[in-house]
Amino acid sequence: MARIQVLELPVVGVGEAWRTPFALVIDQAESAAVETIDGTQVRQVITEDFGVPGIKEASGAEFVIVTPHTLDVA
Repeated sequence: MARIQVLELPVVGVGEAWRTPFALVIDQAESAAVETIDGTQVRQVITEDFGVPGIKEASGAEFVIVTPHTLDVA
């Protein structure tokens, strides 16, 4: 199952306004096929289907990283 982690980036200041940009890291995202009991493929789920632009826009993240590998954000 995929994990979602938040990586805080260096604080950005413009005038008196400060904000903390961040990146979302979605790791352990697997490719998987959903099949019926007789083997008929119902749906193919792959990493590219995560909709990275939509996630970035909806969350306000500066970056979104999606990978099937394990990444530990410190």
